[in-house]
Amino acid sequence: MTSAILSQTRVVTRGGAILGLAVELAGAWGAYDMQGRALTAKRFETAEEVLAWFDSRAAERDLPA
Repeated sequence: MTSAILSQTRVVTRGGAILGLAVELAGAWGAYDMQGRALTAKRFETAEEVLAWFDSRAAERDLPA
């Protein structure tokens, strides 16, 4: 069993759709899906950096191919 101290969690939405979670674990922020799987190995200093990462990822998907 794995445990961690969860300091803060934010649900990230865009246009009413849930994109994932911004979670602070042990002083670093990460991006996770709704099942708790990491979406990137990158760690962020602030929640705002995670939100910007989600925005850039969503914008990439919105671009026409």
